[in-house]
Amino acid sequence: MAPTATMSIQDVTAIVGAATGLIGVIVAGVTLWAWRLQVRGASRHEAAKRVLSSMHTLDELIKRARHDLPLFAAIRDGRMLGPPPKLDPYKEARRVAAPVWDGLKQLQSAEHDAFGPIGSQAKDKLQPVYRVADMFIRQFHVEWMAESPEERRERLDSIVKWDVRPKALYDDAENDEYGRLLDGTLREAENFFRGKL
Repeated sequence: MAPTATMSIQDVTAIVGAATGLIGVIVAGVTLWAWRLQVRGASRHEAAKRVLSSMHTLDELIKRARHDLPLFAAIRDGRMLGPPPKLDPYKEARRVAAPVWDGLKQLQSAEHDAFGPIGSQAKDKLQPVYRVADMFIRQFHVEWMAESPEERRERLDSIVKWDVRPKALYDDAENDEYGRLLDGTLREAENFFRGKL
């Protein structure tokens, strides 16, 4: 007798079951892959938003301090018309500049969190921002963070004698090189992180 080519219902059920299982595995794999891409994109988006927010905060803090410091320098240097207000210009200068340190720490924390989702490019793009913020902090420290009244007087005498003002501390309406450097550096980093949104 010749073998017959007919399939039993059990054979058909086994083939359909195997095909359904294979399709189920493929669908699960594609779904997991799509979910992973979505989560990675969401974390990249959130990291970029946090970095952008921190950069904007740092920018505002530096600009606010640069706006207020000329008044405190005028009080300190005795260049006020009329009687000077009853305040300690060193204390007030520190009060307006202290948030810049906090803003820089906040940006560094955001950069650390962005390293995973965005990668080492986050650090590379923020290095120029750190350098510009560091200019402000270092110059503030030299002019305003004297430890003793004698040291303050010595620094003040040198500043007044040579008419030297740190370029990062005071906004100059005519030639504000630091302001342009700050804006350009932040704009370049902002463009990079906006591309990650």
